[in-house]
Amino acid sequence: MQGRVLLATVLWMAVLTGSVEAALPGQVRVRLFEAYPKYQTFQLQGPLRIQNGGVASSGTLPRLTVDQVRGRLRVRCGKSQTPCYRGSRLDVRAAGNIPIRVTALQGSAILPARSYIGQLTFLIREGRLTIFNTLPTQHYVTVVIGSETGPNWPMEALKAQAVLTQTRLSRYKPGYGLGDSTQQEVYLGEGYLKPNAEQAVRAVWGQTLTVNGQAIHPYYHASCGGHTSDASFFSGKPMASGQPEGVVCPYCQLAPFARPTVSILNATQWRTLVPRIIQQEAVPTESIPKVTRVDASGRPLQVQVGSLRVSGYQFWLRLGQRLGWDKIPGTRFQLQALPNGEVRLSSTGAGHGVGLCQWGAAGMARQGKRYEQILKFYFPQAHLSGL
Repeated sequence: MQGRVLLATVLWMAVLTGSVEAALPGQVRVRLFEAYPKYQTFQLQGPLRIQNGGVASSGTLPRLTVDQVRGRLRVRCGKSQTPCYRGSRLDVRAAGNIPIRVTALQGSAILPARSYIGQLTFLIREGRLTIFNTLPTQHYVTVVIGSETGPNWPMEALKAQAVLTQTRLSRYKPGYGLGDSTQQEVYLGEGYLKPNAEQAVRAVWGQTLTVNGQAIHPYYHASCGGHTSDASFFSGKPMASGQPEGVVCPYCQLAPFARPTVSILNATQWRTLVPRIIQQEAVPTESIPKVTRVDASGRPLQVQVGSLRVSGYQFWLRLGQRLGWDKIPGTRFQLQALPNGEVRLSSTGAGHGVGLCQWGAAGMARQGKRYEQILKFYFPQAHLSGL
């Protein structure tokens, strides 16, 4: 769960006004394996039924293999290596009540299989084979909650998480790009359909967080390390009305990243990383980075390398993308120059640190706080709509 929620971020977005419950769509379409674009072969296990492509008369199929050849889908049915369909689109549904099991492959590399209900659609987009899952919205929210939280998460924390996901979906329109990775919210399929998540979603279905009748920006992250930041942390600009404020959070002390995560970069590593982090080739690679401005939570707002500056958030993103998020999991980080050109990285918390702290929400729930109180703590300006 730690790895899945390190960067769990709900995108900031404008939202619709009006009846919240009516605004929630009946179904959503989610791009699958978003974080693994190089995996271009998909094996499906059923029983399956093809919805189009002129092979529906084949009836129930035990398995399919889908890849692409010369920009078109190639589908092999059963164990046959002979294509049973070539085309530009393929829609597949389970023939019974058993979810479709999907395995993604790239050469000899294989991702752990995932299972899905609803319809799977295969398309070629920008030269890549892309797979989408269309399913009922309430079921999607339930699986997201199961994917984003731990196995023993308290019920009130699950409810708070569900409200945030529904807040995001309240502006959903057909064709809007939902993904299954931490770029938005993690959606890992039927293996994460948990009874407690189902109960939580049913209890708060249709509820969202609003300010002046408009849904808020429902940011959240894994753990704040003791203090959240307001949304101005991302841009350095003044916070807009309704965006989350920074709060002191004593509730995430049991989080895996409550204690500092420390990494040492040697001089060679730093010389390689500096131009990529600053995104300028002419940067002096012998320069040691310095945090020159922080916010009220202690999160760096600006990092300077030589005469060049980059925002603290962008520095963290680029460094984590290149080193791995286990090296600098949280945005409350510090930099220290060491002898021989080494740099000491130390961070607390996990994720960007804005909005709801997931481990903090769980801690509040364990102390008897209700989901309404949890949401009010992290989003003090917001109100629950759709009660």
